[in-house]
Amino acid sequence: MTRFVRKTVLLAKKEANYGVDPSPVGSADGLLIEDLEIEPIAELLQRNFYKNSFTKQAPVTGMAYTQLSFKVELKGSGAAGTAPAIGKLLKACGMSETVSAGVSVTYAPESDDASVDSVTLYIYRDGVLHKMLGARGSWQFDLQAGKYGMITFNFKGLYQTIVDASNPTLSNLESTLPQIIQDASFTWGSYSAIASKLDLDFGSNVVPAESFNASYAIYAFRISDRDPKGSFNPDATLEATHPFWADWKGNTTRALSIQIGESAGNICTISIPKCSSTGPKYEDKEGVLAYNVPFMMVENATDDDEISIAFT
Repeated sequence: MTRFVRKTVLLAKKEANYGVDPSPVGSADGLLIEDLEIEPIAELLQRNFYKNSFTKQAPVTGMAYTQLSFKVELKGSGAAGTAPAIGKLLKACGMSETVSAGVSVTYAPESDDASVDSVTLYIYRDGVLHKMLGARGSWQFDLQAGKYGMITFNFKGLYQTIVDASNPTLSNLESTLPQIIQDASFTWGSYSAIASKLDLDFGSNVVPAESFNASYAIYAFRISDRDPKGSFNPDATLEATHPFWADWKGNTTRALSIQIGESAGNICTISIPKCSSTGPKYEDKEGVLAYNVPFMMVENATDDDEISIAFT
């Protein structure tokens, strides 16, 4: 029987208790995704006994887990103050969620392990079901002028036995369309840079918690650190116009802001109060001299305030 790549379904649901399957269903928990890659990981323990020959012994499978990556569209729910479908994924990447009813839903970094959500993910590959419990991860934003934003999520979760199961029918999917990145009021400090590409990486460090008592020797995945960073490609300019080189050498921080979309309920505003340049490089933008400006997202005034992602 032939099986097809595009016949892939992903379901995601927040766990009330870590690692306890909330049983996501196609009528409520489906997401539109692309470029999905799933990889069950198992440590092979080699048995290198001395014998009268060089013949290898069969290995034993030790610690096991599952890792997953996929892309989704950056878009809101369509109703201001209602969390977008990707909200549960952002929260499982170490972000908090603040809801202002009828106004906005805002995501910000979260460092308290007890406050970080986990999700159960069901991945159907045309008749074969992979389950990931206790999944936590990280994200990367890919923003390009004239296109809609994309988010790549990378998750690690507890391994479950892989079984045959028919793909569920998806319904009640988020119907809003992703917004083209234009008229975005992009600024770097007070400077309206001419840029066409912005990459953001939350950089969550997701690590296994090992245990004698756990199935496959892992009882949880925890976010132990993060290294948020990004880069953008402004047209090169004179230092008198904007001092990109002096900012780097003098450790001057700049705020970054961009608004995507103009329709209420489907506006995403990304604010980074303090970006610390880690060294511009020259770039050829179709014959135009440009910079590639990498930066770190650093503390603004208090803990967990490096970035804000608001849907309004």
